[in-house]
Amino acid sequence: MSEERWGKRFEQRLEAKYGVEQCDEEGHVYDISPFGLFLSGDRFYLPGTKLKVKIKLDNGSRVEFEGYVCWGKAQERPDWFDRGAGMGIRVSRFIEGELFYQDYVQQLSPTHKKRTPLLR
Repeated sequence: MSEERWGKRFEQRLEAKYGVEQCDEEGHVYDISPFGLFLSGDRFYLPGTKLKVKIKLDNGSRVEFEGYVCWGKAQERPDWFDRGAGMGIRVSRFIEGELFYQDYVQQLSPTHKKRTPLLR
């Protein structure tokens, strides 16, 4: 799977809501990249399913997008903390907060240079 991923992934733990028509399922994002994320939650969807996803970033910004399940692993046991279970979601279209999302991911990069104000 890792050879099919695009871009660097950064470990995070963010609250998420998701679903097919409405965002009525709850879950968490455990890693994030410029093009997608890993989502684990109350409900598992098969690869190819189009989902709506809402996440709240650490800085308080809200992001909403549509994406497709690229791969998934269902829970092997009825344990809410089966960390390996979840879905890889590829972002297809941002509905709200695209700039917040991309800026957030960029700030997670170790090569990100902090902007310093210009002196006048």
